[in-house]
Amino acid sequence: METMNRAHDEDRYVPIARAPLADADALDAPEEVLEVRVSWGDDVLLIQHVRASERFVIGEGKTDWLVGADILGASAHVLVEGGVVHAPSAATPREDARGQLFTLGDFEILVRKVHAGRAAARGGDVDRRPFLYVGGAMALAGLMVVGFSLVPPRSSALSLDRIDTTSRLVQAMMQPVATEEPEVTFDTGPSGGEGQRHDGEEGAMGDPETRTPTPRHYGVRGPRDNQNPEMARERLREQTLTAGALGALRATSGSWDSPTSPYGAASALGADPMDALGALMGADIGAGFGALGLGRIGTGRGAGGDGRGTVGLDSLGQTLGHGAGATCDDGRPCQGYGRVGGLQGMGRQSRGPEMRPGVVETNGGLSREVIQRVVRRHHNEVKFCYEQALRSRPDLEGRVTTRFLISPSGAVSTALVQASTLSSQETESCISQAITRWSFPAPENGGVVSVTYPFVFSAAR
Repeated sequence: METMNRAHDEDRYVPIARAPLADADALDAPEEVLEVRVSWGDDVLLIQHVRASERFVIGEGKTDWLVGADILGASAHVLVEGGVVHAPSAATPREDARGQLFTLGDFEILVRKVHAGRAAARGGDVDRRPFLYVGGAMALAGLMVVGFSLVPPRSSALSLDRIDTTSRLVQAMMQPVATEEPEVTFDTGPSGGEGQRHDGEEGAMGDPETRTPTPRHYGVRGPRDNQNPEMARERLREQTLTAGALGALRATSGSWDSPTSPYGAASALGADPMDALGALMGADIGAGFGALGLGRIGTGRGAGGDGRGTVGLDSLGQTLGHGAGATCDDGRPCQGYGRVGGLQGMGRQSRGPEMRPGVVETNGGLSREVIQRVVRRHHNEVKFCYEQALRSRPDLEGRVTTRFLISPSGAVSTALVQASTLSSQETESCISQAITRWSFPAPENGGVVSVTYPFVFSAAR
């Protein structure tokens, strides 16, 4: 073991030159400076070159070398100034061939003259191409950003129609003003019973000389409480009565453009504020294109049935004339609106486009009957959206399930299409926008009512 320790003590570690050593003249400058070297035992703590115009201060505070006042004997001391060494009073001088050496406590301070080192060369041959590439790319990107910012936006980008209707801002903007709507009650007395379809081949209701594109429905002037609405007889016969004195007398009983029926009464008498020869269904009263018939399709004058003296129309709910099968309290037949015959009357299979509501679903607050009552009043608005699409797609049909929220004030705050097989975005958007304009009675509990309401649309057959 001792031999091994002895061999270990004889090991020496020396640097091995991997390249030729540089010449001292190439590393040193001709200028002479004072080198201050501070050591603690074998450890070198500081080496610093001090030129003649500089000084080296030791002590506490802002000094070149920090040493305590208890060792130095003062708070600070200028060790080198103007190329002259000033030994501290607490230091002990020692002889050294290299220069002035003295001890200060456990520290050794050696000051000797040496040549100053040459300054390292700066710059050199640097490849500037990467910097040119990066700078050029950044400049090009900056020009593109500035160019994009100067291009004005397209007019379509400024349209509010592209805003998401599910956002809270759009919902607040689209929310209609809350209105108080009186409760609507219906007469629960005896109905007019079942009616019959008008006699003759079914034809489209309206005036063949009118090209009004807007869907409008017919009107027969008369008092609002009229219990026996009637259409006038054939129009051709009426036109002969417009000449001379007969025309003046006829003006007191009905207008020339009143809806006519081959089997109607001598004069027109309804429950509308004006006379108009329009379609059977429409958004408002007015003249519309048709073939003078009583149905929704065909070119005949009747409605495809065998009824005499009646103008009942299938299941459209537009029945004028006498009902059948009901009696009032006094035993006499009741006058009123009745339910009309079935679709298969007299074996006729053709029918016009239809809209049928489905089963309503609600979370409470408003009963299904109240919701259906309000929706029924706005059926023409929904059907108008469907009929608009039929102009370009006559075979369009399907089921549209809508969902809307009724606010505590009764106004519709949000309306959207939950599911649809109609494949017509324009029609679906038209229906949801129409629903946002509806107003319902205020919910009983003052909360928000969620309603799911389906509409089934069938094309003409």
